[in-house]
Amino acid sequence: MKLRIRKLIPSECLALMGFSKENCESVKEWGDSALYHCAGDSIVVCVLMALFGELTELDYRAIIKDY
Repeated sequence: MKLRIRKLIPSECLALMGFSKENCESVKEWGDSALYHCAGDSIVVCVLMALFGELTELDYRAIIKDY
C-alpha cells in the first residue's frame, strides 16, 4: 500500500498554531516561505497558557475553555 503525504499549505499551518483566518489573510503577501517560518516559530496559545498555569498554579483549564 502506497501512502501519499500531503504538505500543509501556510494558512493551514498558521491555523494549527491558533492564528485566526483574518490574520492568515492579512499576511498572505509575505510569501509562503515567511509564513511557514512564522508558523514554525510560534507556540500554540493554549499550550503556553497551560505552561504558565502549571507554573503559577492557576486554574488554566477554565481559562482555556473560555478562550
